[in-house]
Amino acid sequence: MRGILVALVSIALMACGSTLEEEANTVTDPLGAAKTRLSLGLSYLQAGNFSQAKFNLDRALSFAPRYADAHFGLAYYYQQVGEIKLARASYDTALGLAPNDPEISNSYGAFLCLQGEYDAAEQRFLAAVNARDFIAAAETYENAAVCQQSKGDILEAIFYLKKSLNHQPRRVTVLALLAELQASQSQYEDAKATLERWEAVTGITADSVFLRYQIAQSQSDRMLAKRYAQTLRERFAQHPNAQKVSLDEAVIDNTQASQHRSPANSKNDVDTNGIIVHELKSGETLYRLSLKYNVSVDQLIKWNNLVNISRLSIGQKIIVSQP
Repeated sequence: MRGILVALVSIALMACGSTLEEEANTVTDPLGAAKTRLSLGLSYLQAGNFSQAKFNLDRALSFAPRYADAHFGLAYYYQQVGEIKLARASYDTALGLAPNDPEISNSYGAFLCLQGEYDAAEQRFLAAVNARDFIAAAETYENAAVCQQSKGDILEAIFYLKKSLNHQPRRVTVLALLAELQASQSQYEDAKATLERWEAVTGITADSVFLRYQIAQSQSDRMLAKRYAQTLRERFAQHPNAQKVSLDEAVIDNTQASQHRSPANSKNDVDTNGIIVHELKSGETLYRLSLKYNVSVDQLIKWNNLVNISRLSIGQKIIVSQP
């Protein structure tokens, strides 16, 4: 019985293959048929019906084997189902057939970035934005910025975010990320200017006010920080950022209440010159240390010659006080 079933399945598959070949050979507009099948395949993929998506994408290629968009669609399908090698092969084929297609280059760049191939991804993004008549330069520059952020090159990410804004000055996602990254690099005045542009588009938000609060704290402007904290509590009481501010303010109040207790009495190392060194623990940031030791984030960065403050590690020694 099992052998009969296998034979029947084989016959069915052979019949299906014959039908595909006959349909591909007899259709009057192969490219039009391929486009229709591609559209169907992508619709099924979006709906989560992967078997029908693959069926229609394969059918599109049977109609037009050199149709770059069909290989592009298949690459996206393989990416969604986690077949990375097959996705890469389909992207390569699509790009080989249409080397100047900016949408394929942009999507391939995003794929390569997810694989940690940052330099190759950057090349694909730049190829996309340099293509003639490409209308999605802002989105592609944003992709390039996010990729550079993943790589850990924050300054390069800032560069690409600014390029994105040259094409879409009111792009909110870019304005928000740019302000955040500028603040992370102690570019406080630039961050404030970007915040002004951000809030001019959306009005004040819980995220924008929270970033203003963090900048004020980093610049040791307690009066301004308290004002932003109050705004968060009054305007966005249920937002997680308001809860974060309440926690931070409680830490500050506790620190001020015990300000006569010297940090030197803790378990931190103190050398013969009176320099206090703190060993980073899980969850600690420069901002938290600035509150604990009553110093600015800028001073911590300067004392420790820090270049990328987003890459601190547990156990790292941080100078938190100098005579």
